[in-house]
Amino acid sequence: MIEKFKISIPISVLTTVLALILFDIYTAMNILIISIVLHSLLYLFYLLEEERKIREADKYLPVFIKNLTRNVGAKVPLIKALIETSKQKYGNLTKIFNSFARKLEVGIDLKKGFDYLISFFKTNRKIRNSLIIMKETFTSGFGIKETLESVYNYIVKITLVEGERKSIVSQYIVLFYAITSIFLLITVMIIRIMVPIFSNFVENMQRQGQYVEIPCEVPYTPLQNFICSFYENEMKLFKKEFKPAEFYLFGVLFTGIIIQSIFSGIIIGIGIERSLIKGLIHSLILFSITFFALLVLGRLGFI
Repeated sequence: MIEKFKISIPISVLTTVLALILFDIYTAMNILIISIVLHSLLYLFYLLEEERKIREADKYLPVFIKNLTRNVGAKVPLIKALIETSKQKYGNLTKIFNSFARKLEVGIDLKKGFDYLISFFKTNRKIRNSLIIMKETFTSGFGIKETLESVYNYIVKITLVEGERKSIVSQYIVLFYAITSIFLLITVMIIRIMVPIFSNFVENMQRQGQYVEIPCEVPYTPLQNFICSFYENEMKLFKKEFKPAEFYLFGVLFTGIIIQSIFSGIIIGIGIERSLIKGLIHSLILFSITFFALLVLGRLGFI
């Protein structure tokens, strides 16, 4: 997956630059945003795949240890017990254990065999540590059955605790997504109702010969000019025709919902999932939901 990113990211950057040269900045911005979203979703798929592998290991390694404990308890020689146990079915891990068995059959050193097995579980700390303990125990040859039973109980209990924690955590994640969706709905309704009202109010007052100062109509400072240009460019992503009164209010509301989406994702990652990377993924998902919802509504003329 990471190797594919090394190819796809430069292609995306090149496409964005070509769009900027051949078309305009707004087309380039849309391509860049879509590229970021697609890469984020691909990385999310990669993380989910890693999570699936961890769940597979949590499910089948205790079965492997239980079978191995049974063979060791039946006084089967250690290497033979490992080989016979590894040749059984363990879901998606079957190929890994079968390969481990073949290495032991051709006479590979026991430590190297376990190192080969451990290399597949680098990201799963409890499984990796359990296999390291088993490697040292089988090398020493003492207390094997008791150690295997302890390792089995350790994995089962830790997996159970992690499952309970995930079920609790998922509720809070859903809550943050619901909050963002509600905030998005409120923002859309404000844009739909308040922006036209304010724009019509300004037009009516100007027809009556009264001056109404519109924010961003005449920026007075470089900072105001930068902010107003930023709001105007945001508006151009969603609508081709608009008035100064419209893009100012839209820019304020759009920037607000985007900031809320990004920081909600970061809070989910750091506060709930204890991972900044996962937090950034959640931020990009929430940003994507917000951006494309407003983009579709803008193209349909609802906002």
